Amino acid sequence: MASLKAALTAQEIKVANMRGYLTETSPLFKQAQNELVVLRQQISKAEAQDGTKSADLSLGVSGTSGAESDYIGRYRDFKYHETLFELMAKQYEIARVDKSREGAVIQVVDPALPPERKSKPKKALVAIITTLATGFALLLWVFVRQALRNASKDGETSQKLKQLHAAWRRAL
Repeated sequence: MASLKAALTAQEIKVANMRGYLTETSPLFKQAQNELVVLRQQISKAEAQDGTKSADLSLGVSGTSGAESDYIGRYRDFKYHETLFELMAKQYEIARVDKSREGAVIQVVDPALPPERKSKPKKALVAIITTLATGFALLLWVFVRQALRNASKDGETSQKLKQLHAAWRRAL
């Protein structure tokens, strides 16, 4: 009886999980539901038989104490939970193995296609602008350097440049 109840509970969990990824019309889902119905029928038959047996036992045995019946009830619950645990552990292991086999599920919605025409940045334009900017920077540097050389030839300007150069070194 305990194994039937444990199997019923495991099947109910299995059906509940199947609802997440299968439709109601899926053959696997229908089969799982049929198994669930069969288990419920077996349990109801077993309970009906247990009811007649327990009635016969209660009539025949008058010497059972409350502690014994409590023990029997707790033992039955223990067996039920033990069977349920074993079934759940098996399902858990199967789920772990399935998950490790699957890997990542990647679905390609649209395949990648090369563009019909090139997009930005345009390499030639970048190269020309960089060359012109570098040329202007070098030209400016040459003019400033020549101006400083000409200014250092004049005595008064040379003295001011030396003071400026010394102040600059102290600042750094």
